[in-house]
Amino acid sequence: MKGLISILIIALLGTALPLLSQEGNIPPKIQAAFFSKVFSNFDPVLKGKNPVSCVVVYDSDQEKNEMVAAFQEVGFTVRAVKSSQPIGEADIVYFAGKTKVSGVQGKNIVSVSNSIAQVESGGAVMGLGLENGKPKIHINLNAAKTLGRAYPAALLKLAKVY
Repeated sequence: MKGLISILIIALLGTALPLLSQEGNIPPKIQAAFFSKVFSNFDPVLKGKNPVSCVVVYDSDQEKNEMVAAFQEVGFTVRAVKSSQPIGEADIVYFAGKTKVSGVQGKNIVSVSNSIAQVESGGAVMGLGLENGKPKIHINLNAAKTLGRAYPAALLKLAKVY
C-alpha cells in the first residue's frame, strides 16, 4: 500500500511539470493536491481526518484566492487571514509566497509553504518547490519533531530533508 502511495505521489509530481509557470512556481492546484495526499496518508495526526482545516496566510489577494480555491477543491475547510492577523486554530497553516512564517510556535499546527527558504529555516515543516526544474518535496525534520510528527521513510526518501 505504501509503495502504491509513493507511486501516486511521484505521478502527481510528474504531472506538475507541464503546468509549471515561467517563474518556476508550482501551481496552487498541484500544491493543494500534494499536501492533501501527504497529510491523508502519512501524517500521524491528520491521517484519516476529514475535513482537515486549513488557514491560508497571505499578503497578496491573488495568492489568497488561488490557494483558498485549491484547498477547497481537495476537501479542506479553509479560511484566509492577512499576515498581520492572528491565525487561530487549524490543522494546517499555508504561508503563501514570501509571507513570513509566524504565529504557529507552540501550537500543534503543521506549517507548509511554497517558500523553500521557510522550510530550510525551520519556519515551515513542509514545502513543495523546484529543484533542477522539477518538483521536490522539502521537509524540516526538527520542525516536524517539535510537533510530534514522524514521517515514514517512504515519504522521506522522496524528500529533501533538513
